[in-house]
Amino acid sequence: MREAGADADARAIAGEAVGALFEPTLRRARRLMQSELGKWSSEHLALALDIFMGIVNDEAMVAAGRSKTSSEALGALGALASCFATKPSGAFERAVVDAIPRRALAVALARGFELAVVEARAGVRASPNDVEVLAESAALAYAMTTSQGREDATTLEPVLRALYAFLTLDSAPSRDATFTAGVTLARACCDDNRPETSLEALEATFFAGARGACDGSALLRAATRVASADETMRASSFGALAVLRGFIITADDAALARRRDGDAIFHDVLPAICEFIEHGDDVHHRFHAVTCLKVALEKMKSAASMGALKTFPRDAFDRIAFVIASRWEDTFGHTVREIQTCFGLLLDIIVDSFEAQYDDYVDRVISRALRRPAEQKSKYLALRVLITKFGATRILTADLDLLSKTLDAMREASIAPAASSMLADLSSAYMSELKSISKWREWWLPCVTRCVSAESKARAPIVTYVLPLFFKQDGESVIEFTKHLSNEAKRDYRNDNLIAAVVSVLKVARNLQMVDPSRITVVRAAANGDASTPSYEVDQIVIDHAMASVDKTARLDVLEWLCLEGRRGSATLPGSYELKLLKRMVSANLRGESVSFRSAIVTLVSKVFVRMWTGVNQIGQKVRRRGEAAIKKGIVTNRAKDDPLKSDIERATEVHAFVAEIVCVLIANVYPGAPFERRCTALELLNVIADTWKTADDFELTEKHGTVEHGHDVIIARRLLTSPYDAYMRDEAFTNLLLGALVDSWEKLRMTAFDLLRRHPAPLAGIETPEILAKRLEWALQLLRSPRVRESGAAALLIRLLIRKYGFDLNWRIHLGPVTQVVEHARDAADVAKSGATIQVMESLCDLLEQDIALAERDVMKASQRSLAHGAVLLTRFALCEIDLNGKFDESTQKRIQDSASRLMALAGRATDLALDFISQPDALGATAEEVKTLQHDDLMDDAEDVDDDASLDLAPKAQIITTACWLTVKETSLLTGEIIASSTDVFSFDAIKSTGERLMKVLFAVKHTGALEKTRIGMTAVCSRLMRSDDAAMKALPQRWLEDLLDQLNRPGQGIRDRVRRSAGLPYAFMSILLAEPKGQPRLALDGALPRLLDIASGVVSSDIPRVHAFNVIRVIFADRDLTMDTTPYAARGVQVCIDAFSSPTWEIQNAATLAFASLLTKVCGYMNTVTRARHFTADGRHEVKFVEFFQRFPTLMTYLGAELEKATSLSCLETSLDVHPSLYPILALLSRLRPSLDKDKSAYTDGKCGDDFFVPLVRCMSGRYLAVRTAAARAMVPILPSTRLCEYIDKIFTFELVDKVNLNAIHGALLCFLEVINEVRRSAFSDDVCWAAFSADASRRLVAFAECAVGAPCPMISATWLRCAEAIVAIENSKRKCARSNCACRTTGDENAIGEMLRMIWQCAAPVLSANAEGHPGASEWHRTAAGARVRLTLGFDSWLVPLNDGLCANLDTGDALTALLDTISQDLPYEYRAEAYKTMFKTPITKDTKVLSDKLRHFAAENLATESRHTCARRALQCIDLWTASSDANVSSTVFTAVESITFSSINERVRSEGMRCLAVLYKRRIAQQNGSLNIDDFKSLDKFTRALSIGSAPAQSAETRRAAVDALARGDLLLYLNLENVKRQESSHDFPAQVALSTWKCALTLVEDEDVEIRAKASIAISRAVAPTVPSAHSEESLCDAFAHMHSNFAGLREFDDYCVQLARGLAHDEASFASVISNATSVRRLFDKEADNIHAEPLLLAQIAATHASQTLDVERAREGLRDVTERIECMLRALRASPEDVWVGGIAGHEACFLPISNAILGASVFAKALERQNLPSGESFRETMRSASAAIPQLRLFVNGGLDMYDHVYLMKHRLWHLGAIS
Repeated sequence: MREAGADADARAIAGEAVGALFEPTLRRARRLMQSELGKWSSEHLALALDIFMGIVNDEAMVAAGRSKTSSEALGALGALASCFATKPSGAFERAVVDAIPRRALAVALARGFELAVVEARAGVRASPNDVEVLAESAALAYAMTTSQGREDATTLEPVLRALYAFLTLDSAPSRDATFTAGVTLARACCDDNRPETSLEALEATFFAGARGACDGSALLRAATRVASADETMRASSFGALAVLRGFIITADDAALARRRDGDAIFHDVLPAICEFIEHGDDVHHRFHAVTCLKVALEKMKSAASMGALKTFPRDAFDRIAFVIASRWEDTFGHTVREIQTCFGLLLDIIVDSFEAQYDDYVDRVISRALRRPAEQKSKYLALRVLITKFGATRILTADLDLLSKTLDAMREASIAPAASSMLADLSSAYMSELKSISKWREWWLPCVTRCVSAESKARAPIVTYVLPLFFKQDGESVIEFTKHLSNEAKRDYRNDNLIAAVVSVLKVARNLQMVDPSRITVVRAAANGDASTPSYEVDQIVIDHAMASVDKTARLDVLEWLCLEGRRGSATLPGSYELKLLKRMVSANLRGESVSFRSAIVTLVSKVFVRMWTGVNQIGQKVRRRGEAAIKKGIVTNRAKDDPLKSDIERATEVHAFVAEIVCVLIANVYPGAPFERRCTALELLNVIADTWKTADDFELTEKHGTVEHGHDVIIARRLLTSPYDAYMRDEAFTNLLLGALVDSWEKLRMTAFDLLRRHPAPLAGIETPEILAKRLEWALQLLRSPRVRESGAAALLIRLLIRKYGFDLNWRIHLGPVTQVVEHARDAADVAKSGATIQVMESLCDLLEQDIALAERDVMKASQRSLAHGAVLLTRFALCEIDLNGKFDESTQKRIQDSASRLMALAGRATDLALDFISQPDALGATAEEVKTLQHDDLMDDAEDVDDDASLDLAPKAQIITTACWLTVKETSLLTGEIIASSTDVFSFDAIKSTGERLMKVLFAVKHTGALEKTRIGMTAVCSRLMRSDDAAMKALPQRWLEDLLDQLNRPGQGIRDRVRRSAGLPYAFMSILLAEPKGQPRLALDGALPRLLDIASGVVSSDIPRVHAFNVIRVIFADRDLTMDTTPYAARGVQVCIDAFSSPTWEIQNAATLAFASLLTKVCGYMNTVTRARHFTADGRHEVKFVEFFQRFPTLMTYLGAELEKATSLSCLETSLDVHPSLYPILALLSRLRPSLDKDKSAYTDGKCGDDFFVPLVRCMSGRYLAVRTAAARAMVPILPSTRLCEYIDKIFTFELVDKVNLNAIHGALLCFLEVINEVRRSAFSDDVCWAAFSADASRRLVAFAECAVGAPCPMISATWLRCAEAIVAIENSKRKCARSNCACRTTGDENAIGEMLRMIWQCAAPVLSANAEGHPGASEWHRTAAGARVRLTLGFDSWLVPLNDGLCANLDTGDALTALLDTISQDLPYEYRAEAYKTMFKTPITKDTKVLSDKLRHFAAENLATESRHTCARRALQCIDLWTASSDANVSSTVFTAVESITFSSINERVRSEGMRCLAVLYKRRIAQQNGSLNIDDFKSLDKFTRALSIGSAPAQSAETRRAAVDALARGDLLLYLNLENVKRQESSHDFPAQVALSTWKCALTLVEDEDVEIRAKASIAISRAVAPTVPSAHSEESLCDAFAHMHSNFAGLREFDDYCVQLARGLAHDEASFASVISNATSVRRLFDKEADNIHAEPLLLAQIAATHASQTLDVERAREGLRDVTERIECMLRALRASPEDVWVGGIAGHEACFLPISNAILGASVFAKALERQNLPSGESFRETMRSASAAIPQLRLFVNGGLDMYDHVYLMKHRLWHLGAIS
């Protein structure tokens, strides 16, 4: 009996273990379980095998045969797959493999793959689990193939045929399964005893017919050894690639190389692989094709090493090299890595095996690699391989400037990593090859020094990537490099770039451990060196300048240098020096210039805080353990001088104190009313401290510690292990301060405060009782129902916090509606409390939502004033973030949660239906007259109802209130629906999810509001994503069913005018919600099924007009989406064709929709390049442009289509009887004009002979069209199609007009336009070395001279203007002519001097101002004026059209006569204004030369005289710009005529831009006038400046436009007025009362206003102006430092002057409020504002900061009487405000109304004023302190938050709670 029981137990255990192998959820643990089974005894192993085989035969095989789905059939075989695949096999696996019935397994596998094929063709989506099962099953089939003998090959016939059927799928569910299937079929064709068998099968399958086509019959005959009928199904391209790769893998290396003497590999296999790569449909196809090439090259390398590969044909080498080069820039990173491997293999084959061909092939490869654009990452990837193979010397010999070019190219961040890796290899190899450190340094030091000293954008990549690699290779170079930069910086302190460069080097050195840990400004020559290591110390003044620099990158470099880890692998604590600098940097940069700058500060400081806590915690734990051990043993801890932990404790204590001080600094910066930037950054850093510095919860003093003295180790450890932030978590005032930030109008600030409050323990300080919590909730619920989103969102976040803290953490019962109740509940067990809180919260949210919906159903207007259900839904969405619907609950709890969730979804549906009734009304645009009349009589939307009966309600018109509330409700319910469905697994039934999706679809079809549609799309995408990842077949099929319904809805018959809505409203969003939900990394079946059908509908073949419009609108959105970019590329060509065809539709709606879709496609296929921008910037950087050959290689079908369509369009448009342009002409021209010319090297035998000859004749025909727009577009489109080596030949064809039926003015103009475009492309090097500049210039100049009479004498000025532009462009080419790089070019080094000289003279004569009268009244006169004036001025000044100085040869051929006369003629008032305006513009933009400076004074005088009679604003503005420029460049005195003219137009013009330019010009004139007087000012100067400074003050006001404020700051900076308005000039006019001081003070006030402007650029310029006036010899400081510097400078210059004292006192005390006015302020602060209102004019300004700075200076200069009177007055005002504050209700604001900025700021400002007067009296030893302290006690009692900033408020010096941490002076830190 015992033995039987033991056998039963063993069998049960074995059954349980074996059964686990068949559990789908344990798939990834099967191998581990199998290995454990293999360790069992033979008896138990046999028992397990018996059970396993029983399950396989009785269940798995049967299930596979009866299954309806592939996942069920193949999933049952998963355990077998694991047994076959395990390598090495254990005892259990070997036993299973031997025992398994192969025939039955093959049939089962075949059944599974047949089902997979059926499902895929039916469009059934495979889940991630299904994909894994398919890959696993394919691997099982391969394992069977490898273990099956040849004599039993027929056993595998069923599975092999099923695998081939799987390979025919165009969109197979698993790529891994596809490739495994291909390898399996190839392996089945092999005979291990006869290697030729596999190659014969390969040739029969792929190369018996058309190359690359997979012959299924031949493949299956070879694999199954059974005669087979021809397979009707062809393998897909991907399947054929899989089979080809399988044959190459399984082929014998030597046999493959010797097959047909190498013809098989070189002329069959490799070309086939190359075709797969070139014609790959998507990135994954190309990746696997490249992988196939890699396998083939590996085989070739192996064969070559064995001597089997005798030669490498040049054509094969070129083909492979071309394919590799074409894929270096592939968008898929894995493909690029495989290409790099292929390149290395190709070089290995050549280098190791073919010495005869070595040099020729290698030189060609190196040349091609170096010729690649420097902006392409592929260049550096290829060079890395080449350097490794051939060394650095050979590469540098081919390109001596490779280092310099690479460093310049590294400005582009995307190529910097690849370039730096190449430089590392290059430098290392070159150093070893040179064998001389000095020569190696001479190679890189000059280039790197130049780049590091450049501006920040160029410096950053060099510092990040280049300096570390050179310093690692040669440590001593860091000293030489640092010393050189530091000396340069000390010689030129105003050069911010040099100072930033020094800090950057320090940063790199510290990161490499090459600085002294005790003094991080000391650079050492080796990492972790000792005292004997050579070193160099950077001066502190350089660091100080960098810390205060206006360049934010310099400050960030300083901060990063300070925050770097001192020693790798250990948490080192920063020293005193670092802490001082850190404190200054943090406190002075919280209000940074930009979001990125502030984020960088938070990121960097976070790292150092983590490091500090790690180090302090380690020391604290050591001290703790020692102290507890001492107490336990009853001994006294060692406090002797030789205490080994003494230095560590001191360092840790210092760091702890630093963090405590930083916490105080940060809290001081979050005062109510502080700018958003300051508060947000401070709160983010507080979050970091709260997260990293955590108090040790398990360390409290208990009785076991006994009585310990103050200095005991336990006390020290407790202090070190207690967070400095811990005390504030329990502070009520601070909690209220954070709650105030939580309801701020800035969302990021709210979220930051929320994150910080979540770290506080529950209950929150000040909210300890249910009664207080209920009041807070009532207030929050009122705010939640605000119609303003910023308020309801803040309230929802606040209630979410309270629910988290009290509902979940404390398990209190919170009821939100209809009456707010809070019940303190006893704590249960954790799981019980969690489930109870979850149910209670969900029910409470449902009650609140139902209450709002019920009100809306009764009175929609009243509900809309409370935002309808938006607030409740938003709160629900926020609160659900705290709830885990998938938690482990008991059955009853789970049922209640499901009921609550279902109720919530039902309420969301009610809210949606209610809101839709008001925002889904038909548009008047698509409605009939009767419907419009009905709309006009709607009671709720009637305009007469917009007049509110209640005059106190000034929210918005009623219609706006209702509409806003409804769309907000719909938006939030859609988001809520999507999130709750996506986050839950088993909560909702199939019917519930289905109805939810249908409701969201209904919303998408009913709503027309873009915001609501977008949010609904997000919700629907979440629902569909959840369904597509489901294992349930019914759920998985829902999105596809909805997609089919959408297509039916789009194409339903009978659609009329009511269905024409703008952009098809929600229809595109509905499609995108399903298409974007498809899992990434898997075939997009929905997209592949929907997009072709949409294109068919849009083409009009199967639909009417309205469905076509909808289809185009959907197509536009699909092609524009970034996430679908790769997947939609195969359909782009078809999309372009459909759009162009639709332009010919007679229906306007179709044309409009097709235009929008075509614009989206144009961006997709041609990039973002704008042809106009390209023509203006003349850049040779073609990274974002698409070349002609590349375009048609990607979209080959478009070549024929566009050529035929262009021929048809031009033939019809150019008929004499044609009045209109063919509809398809413009889009084709727009597409072609965006392409970039292809070089000769791009056109090879592998581009299918693509060229632009088919487009040439139609485009020439277009260039003679009657419309200017057509001619212009055709000229631009002509450029990319011209062969780069035959430009002159094709230009001859254009100018001979042999292809034009009739030569008229239009034909002449078109030819010139085309010529101009070609010339510009040559000049910008678009044709590279394919065009010889000298030959082209000579040929073009002769042609233009010969054509001059026809062009210049034409009656149309536009033709003359175009000829002038062409001639100027040719001059520019001749002027910058570079040496021809072609060795076979027979061009001369100089062009045709006679032709060039004659053309220059003709330009000069044809652009004469006297000819402007001839152009007037003719078409194109304006164009001629601009062209002629520009050419005339440039030639007079000696420049070409690219503003390059004319060389001596060109100047000798041009006689302009008297330059002054020529220039004055161009700006004569007798000329048309276009001519004058262009002349002024050209003079302003042309660089100033010595000759121009001589003429500046007379030109300035003439332009000033013109201002008096100038009536054109453009001419006046440009004349002022020129006067400004000439004044700055000339040393001549400014005449009164000039000054008066500029001043008059500045103050009298009605044009803002003219006034702004006049302010800038006038400032420069003042500067010159003052300089003439040696910097001194007289009373007349002050009187003149008075008017100007008043204008500056007005222009600097925040309410002014950005143009006016920029003009004010430019005038301030360029005029250096602050520098001259100093104490010396003011005192010189003492007899003039205080007028000079008023003028000076007004100017400085203007500077202070501008330095606080909201515009970053304006603040920077104002800071520079202030720094230049305060300290002219040091770098400019940033705005925070400039404020302090400005006040200090003003105090030193104007202290004691009544005006300055009044200004400081007024700033310090703020606005005066009595009790009534302050009560009004409180009331207005809490009242409901309008629905849509604007923020303050300047959100960056910080009046309290200015007040505190002013207070520090005002207290030093006030007299006794004024101080006594002022203190009494301010104290009374404070008491009045406090009385009004006490009389106001406490609960009108969270945490009390005293925490509102409207109350806090005035009182705080008044207290500052009181402190000023009190300190002034104390300075005279007069009593005042007690009075001030009493005032502070009263204020602190009324405003508890004050105590956070002033340390209790009893010391009059504590009030400067911002400035005590930010009043820094340069050089203050030693």
